[in-house]
Amino acid sequence: MWEIMKGDLKLNNKSNVTLSIDTAIFNEIKKDSKNQTISVNTKINTILAKHVLFYKHLEDQEGASIPRKYFEAFIELLDENKHIELLTNVSVETMQAVYVHDNIPFTLDGLIKHHFEKVALWAGAYRRFRHYVDEEGYTCLVFDHKLGIKWSRILGASICNMIREMANQTSTFKALSTAVLVKVDKK
Repeated sequence: MWEIMKGDLKLNNKSNVTLSIDTAIFNEIKKDSKNQTISVNTKINTILAKHVLFYKHLEDQEGASIPRKYFEAFIELLDENKHIELLTNVSVETMQAVYVHDNIPFTLDGLIKHHFEKVALWAGAYRRFRHYVDEEGYTCLVFDHKLGIKWSRILGASICNMIREMANQTSTFKALSTAVLVKVDKK
């Protein structure tokens, strides 16, 4: 569908749909959107995006959501190297299948836009993510979390492994108690 915006003809990649939603569910969505200071439309789009890009694949792979306290205990109980191995192997295997299914490029940009900005964030691997190019031209990825230095080392090493496997690029990381900085080498 084409539309005119500020005098320019632009492609609109949105579709209009009519939904019939249970009143109680719709009221919860309205309440959540008001609390988050976003429109109901934005909230519904976010819910649908999370289903299509995350929960659908979680269900297909028979994944499980676990409470944060359980996850924190799991981090402490398992050896750090075993965590890195498991997280890398499961993530790369899962991502490869999803990327092929959803026609996502096996590039750093594909990882950033699909995995780091959405899927892993929604999965709870970290609380916030941002990226930028520093003055030396390195792509810097910043992952904020509240799970301690051990998780930072696990997350940093696993992300560097994923970048190598999925985008064929090398990277290094710096682990802090509540954040990880990954610097991706210029290609």
